[in-house]
Amino acid sequence: MENAIIIISLSALLLLAAFPPFNLPYLSFIAIVPFIYSVNSSKTTKEASLKGLLFGAILCGGFHLWVFELTAWGPKIGITLLWGLYTLYLGSFYAGIAAIFFKLKNHIWTVPIVWISAEYLKSTLIVGNPACTIGYTLAFLPSLSQIADIGGIFFLSFFILIINTLIYVTIRHKPQFKLWPILSILLLFTFNYAYGFWQTHKQALPEKKIHVAVIQPNHPQNNKLNKYRWKNIRIDIIKLVEEALTTTQASYVFLPETLTPGLNLKKPYFIKPLEALSRTHNAHILFGTPDKKNSSFFNAIAQISPQGLSQKTYKKLQLMPFGEYWPAKSLFRTVGLNNLIPGSEFSPGTKISPIYAQDVKIAPNICLESVYPWYTRKQCLLGANLIYTAVNNAWFFQSAAAEQHLQMSVVRSIENDRFQIQAANTGISAIINNHGYILEQSKQDKQGILNALVPLKTTKTIYQHSGDIWILGLIIITLFILIKKRRDD
Repeated sequence: MENAIIIISLSALLLLAAFPPFNLPYLSFIAIVPFIYSVNSSKTTKEASLKGLLFGAILCGGFHLWVFELTAWGPKIGITLLWGLYTLYLGSFYAGIAAIFFKLKNHIWTVPIVWISAEYLKSTLIVGNPACTIGYTLAFLPSLSQIADIGGIFFLSFFILIINTLIYVTIRHKPQFKLWPILSILLLFTFNYAYGFWQTHKQALPEKKIHVAVIQPNHPQNNKLNKYRWKNIRIDIIKLVEEALTTTQASYVFLPETLTPGLNLKKPYFIKPLEALSRTHNAHILFGTPDKKNSSFFNAIAQISPQGLSQKTYKKLQLMPFGEYWPAKSLFRTVGLNNLIPGSEFSPGTKISPIYAQDVKIAPNICLESVYPWYTRKQCLLGANLIYTAVNNAWFFQSAAAEQHLQMSVVRSIENDRFQIQAANTGISAIINNHGYILEQSKQDKQGILNALVPLKTTKTIYQHSGDIWILGLIIITLFILIKKRRDD
């Protein structure tokens, strides 16, 4: 067991090294091999499960270490407790993977099927998320990541797992040499590189282009939480919008999530100058802001056009658990825990719909929503021809959160064959093309304006048509194999 712990820990750390800020993606092609070896060498299902739990806890706990940056705003004990519980919750899926691996160790080909089934469930069940899905390790490798437009982020994971499984088969049969796993690996890489080359080099169809500007205001979070600074922040935003429109000649200006925590739409000294700038430059201005309807507060995106402030706002659908809302709130309040992010009690939106801005149909993502692929996919199926991700990573200072967020946004562009605008308060802001290449990128904790000419794409990818339905097939196969195994035993 001692050697197994060392192997599993090394494996998980290697896999972590494939994610930001390390960015060594090729490690993901060998990181699962010691995990498979150690689990299959277990003596009992319990031992295998414990190894899986350890692996998952190191992987998911390490990926979410940025949560501890919230101790600047919330209770240290509460944040540590929730990080620990969430780590165990996410780690339990890997315990399940290991237990099933062990039961099916004579059917090594089931490894990718079981893993993807569990990864998908981890992403879709209550308070789950697709963050640290291993497919994201390929986000900054456009030559290998283009297959995401076939089956999404989980298809990238599937590719990585098949390679790991084939490497394991090769090692397991030493000193005997089997040629077929090596040939299979070469064929898979050849196909993937060829598909990536074809996708990134094929001739683009004539498409309408718009000139966009992305503003990174760089307002520290402690200033944004001080209501006496809100007026200065709003005035600064007006100046930045004027600068962007004057210097770039952009017709669309994108700003980050929640410019201030106040009701910005109710402030004439803020809205009126923006409306005047919009009319003068014939431009659309989009920004994140809290919005109040009746007695409910929403994390929203608002639009100002040459016709004035739109009465419609996009309201965030996927709220951050323990940040923007509390699951089982009454239970946690009995032990004295409040929201980790102060002053952020929001209600979820109820409607998926693109933002219409003249010729542009925009797929909006507010922060966490860009992590979940199905929201962007549905928006693009409804006709969206540009993705807009509004972010405020200022909560997390210099941690890996900003780069991890960019990594996940990149995959959304590839899945949907769309250009994307990511506007972040303190970074990282970016303009991403439809193949995941970053055309423009800001520096963290620096005020700045990005601009580019962006095509409005309307193509439909295989992933948009089929979504994750193929994974349901894998789950059914997994259940069938387990039932058959139990009957045979």
